[in-house]
Amino acid sequence: MKNIITLIAICFVAINANAQKVTQKMLEGKWMVIQLTMDGNVFDIKNNTVKLTPEYLAGFKKKTPDEANAYMVKQMNKEMTGNYFQFIGNVFEMKFLADTIDTEKYKVEESNGKYFITSPSDEFEVRIEGRLLHAGTSADGRELKLILEKQQL
Repeated sequence: MKNIITLIAICFVAINANAQKVTQKMLEGKWMVIQLTMDGNVFDIKNNTVKLTPEYLAGFKKKTPDEANAYMVKQMNKEMTGNYFQFIGNVFEMKFLADTIDTEKYKVEESNGKYFITSPSDEFEVRIEGRLLHAGTSADGRELKLILEKQQL
């Protein structure tokens, strides 16, 4: 039993040691939103699919699950295609779920081995894996997760 606990502790340390530091320099550039998960509903913009929770599907009283999914794919394409975050120095520009573009100052902060992008209006926990930026936040009991893909220059 003692060996198992030691092994788990070593794995935990190894995983944390491999966590990639996130810096403003690493964020520089344009990141396209390729997937959004909100309250368990997955909107995969890159692959043009949605996965809706049973609770969300229940709101479509006159539609079958396939009709609801098809409707939400259409809405996703209308509202989410072309959404992006662009980081330039300590400012980010965001086009997200609307035709408006917001610009705010931000900073990257580290706390207990986790990295956060903070601005006057938002805070996202972030991690970078290759060309993908994973960002998550929660407010008012709702959870939002984004996956963004860095664009080539």
